[in-house]
Amino acid sequence: MSEATTDAARASERARAPEAAGGAHAVVEASDAGLSPRTGEPRRPWYVWAVAALFFVGAVLAVSGLLQMMWTCIDRPVGPPEARQMRNNFPTSSWLNGAVPNQPGDSVRIVLVIAQFALAMTVATLAVIVGHYAWRGFRWPRWWALIALAASATMLMINPLATASIAAIGLGALALWTPPLRRFSARWAEHGRCVPRPDDPGPVFYGPLPRYR
Repeated sequence: MSEATTDAARASERARAPEAAGGAHAVVEASDAGLSPRTGEPRRPWYVWAVAALFFVGAVLAVSGLLQMMWTCIDRPVGPPEARQMRNNFPTSSWLNGAVPNQPGDSVRIVLVIAQFALAMTVATLAVIVGHYAWRGFRWPRWWALIALAASATMLMINPLATASIAAIGLGALALWTPPLRRFSARWAEHGRCVPRPDDPGPVFYGPLPRYR
């Protein structure tokens, strides 16, 4: 290896050294500021994951209660084979089905099932949206959480399994108003406003660089 080649390699190493030091310094600064060194975004503490899980659990409970109601309302045969009769399970499958007068074959039964389906899916959709965007650090989910909690009260009209979604969504909505979650969303808002724009890389050459032509 010639002396010129050795000198060029040493100069290249000295040029890369400040860049490496600067990268390590940036990682330390990101860690000290509560940012993830891997993503550069604010860290998500365990309670952020717990709140998101509460909303997703509420959505699962609402849908599970709906499915249980739809399975239970099916009329099934009872009694010995020689005197078998069909049991009318529809009025006992949910509070709403029992509160509204209906008979087998009535079109009102279809309306009741569709109404409960719409209610459960609305609650589940709101809970998933709030849980996801609260995990993302947005501020507005705390207000939507109150809407989701009010909508979850309609699960009282279905069954106890669907009613359990009220507790999960209520705990999640309450947690979003606590100081730790408010600070978390404030960090994300500050991070979003202070993200630096990338430097202009300058003209982009396609093909061989000018110095190789």
